[in-house]
Amino acid sequence: MFRQISIYPGETGAGTVAAAADDSIFFYSLTDGNASSTIPTNQGAHEGVDLIEFTHQPHMLLYTPGARSAGAQRFDFTVRLLNAETSQVVRAFPGHEQRVMSLSQNPRNDVFLTSSADRTVRLWDARKPTPIAVVKTQAPAVAQFDPTGMVFCQASDSGIRMAAQSNPDQPFATFTMPDTQVQFNTMAFSGSGFNILLGATNGDLYFFNNLKTISQLGRFSGHQIATGGAVVHQPCFSVDESTVCVGDAAGVTFYQASRPDAQSTRLNTPASTPVATCAWHPDRALFITGGHQLLFWAPV
Repeated sequence: MFRQISIYPGETGAGTVAAAADDSIFFYSLTDGNASSTIPTNQGAHEGVDLIEFTHQPHMLLYTPGARSAGAQRFDFTVRLLNAETSQVVRAFPGHEQRVMSLSQNPRNDVFLTSSADRTVRLWDARKPTPIAVVKTQAPAVAQFDPTGMVFCQASDSGIRMAAQSNPDQPFATFTMPDTQVQFNTMAFSGSGFNILLGATNGDLYFFNNLKTISQLGRFSGHQIATGGAVVHQPCFSVDESTVCVGDAAGVTFYQASRPDAQSTRLNTPASTPVATCAWHPDRALFITGGHQLLFWAPV
């Protein structure tokens, strides 16, 4: 199953899509939609791939391993920097002791962040194997840089914090959920950076605005999540931020961002199979979904 998508737009707007699926990373050209290369990740002491994120170069990709190999004595949670041209790992970033839940590249520089079930958020310089900052959290956390790269959002244990990269331990804005039982497992910023989507383990999406202060704008709960807990549905905003998109048990559900209580619309996948991840190309009218298949959708 394709679990995550990362898009490198490219200077001409064509670009490349990287998709993580089971034990390989697949690269697709957006010129014709064909697979350009496949890199297996089931070599050495780790097996599989979970999260992926392009850096500032189309052939350099960060990823986290997905599982433990049969011969390994412990799980491997080391983040890796991969050169897709040589299929070689350039650098490893050890430190996390449990599953990495978020992986986010700063759009301005070589810093990236990770968050983990080990209750830490770590900031890294891609040129160094040790973290430049470690922020402890009260519970497993998700985190992501905003589109400016100057600040990041961290959500854990029903609490949300905004902090600057330069001062990660001192949040300048916070929000506490009224429902203290909410556990977040996904996060997505809108293109402007003013809106945030947080997915929770209960299947609901929580919609926030972070203009000056963090405030909750709504909650989306009409979609049906895949059973068994094996699929984490990663949401996204449309490019114009008018629509909230999230994969579900049989396709994709679309909500009006300005009206969380309005009737949703649906996009069913072939054979009505689950969708784990979805993304809009930032420069083209192209919607991509990942589940049992990687599908490219164009409006008609």
